[in-house]
Amino acid sequence: MELVQWFRQLSLLLQQGVDILAALECLLSQQGEGPLREATGFIIQRLIQGDRLSVAFKRLPALFPSVVPALVEVAERTGALVTILQRLSDSLERDQQVRRKTFQALTYPLIVLVVTAVLVALLLGVVVPSFRAILQDMHCPLPLLTQTILSASRLLGHPLGMLATFASLGASVWLVRSYALTPTGWKQIFAASSSLPIVGRLLQADSMTRYCDVLGLTLEAGLDPRQAYRLAAQASLNPFLMDDSPALCEALRDGETASEYMLAQPEIYPRTLVLLLRTAEESGLLVRFLAVARQHYQLDLESTREMFLAALEPLLLALVALVVGTVVLALLLPLQASLTQMLG
Repeated sequence: MELVQWFRQLSLLLQQGVDILAALECLLSQQGEGPLREATGFIIQRLIQGDRLSVAFKRLPALFPSVVPALVEVAERTGALVTILQRLSDSLERDQQVRRKTFQALTYPLIVLVVTAVLVALLLGVVVPSFRAILQDMHCPLPLLTQTILSASRLLGHPLGMLATFASLGASVWLVRSYALTPTGWKQIFAASSSLPIVGRLLQADSMTRYCDVLGLTLEAGLDPRQAYRLAAQASLNPFLMDDSPALCEALRDGETASEYMLAQPEIYPRTLVLLLRTAEESGLLVRFLAVARQHYQLDLESTREMFLAALEPLLLALVALVVGTVVLALLLPLQASLTQMLG
């Protein structure tokens, strides 16, 4: 949200006739410590040294998405910097709203998983050790499930064992995260997640919302269509759209329409988008139809998110019951066998 306000304030100052350097210096004086303040100071220095604003943005890819320097470069040629900055801030705000709602949707299951992990740790660290002594005194045969639970309890009960367990979990999370940051890893994770019933629809709606939003924004600003489709693919975070964007741009260069090309790639481009693009290309109202497409996918995203939460809640409760029930069953099985032997 800080970046959105930064662009809004910059466009407002420029709209009032303040030159770009004075506007940036004003933002710098109001900005608190952080990456955005450092970036503002860096942009000011680059402008003083003769760089264009778009070039300065391009030197800060970690903070500003690739669509920012591309749109600012168009604005420098057309003189519509204020309008493009306003459109850009609106697009970034919509993107952040999507991310925030998705994060909020994932907060509940994460809390449940953490509570489950704490509950299991308490059972294995406090309850199971007391039962271990009882089972040893009874000298009763232990099923495999009970032996597994007791071994896990011993592991967590020892400081080195607990350290090794948490180290293994941390290493696993780090390896998965590192693998997801690679192009191949993210593509495989995205493909596997897309095959899941509700999660796949959620991912598609999320990526297509970003795709249509950035595509409409860049085309409205007057960007070359091939560059617009490439930037939209990058903004979607969909690896299949990213990989296919060079072929799409080549088809556009050869005179083929986007809808014709996408129609031959049904595994990548949803049919709804293809139909809307075809109608837009025939009517010449591409930007308007892309706004309709974005609203369609945003509504689909919100409804799928609600469906995801509705389906996830009973699954998480079942998971908690399964974990706790497994521990309780592992402790009761040998007791039941011993009592049966004594009474029989």
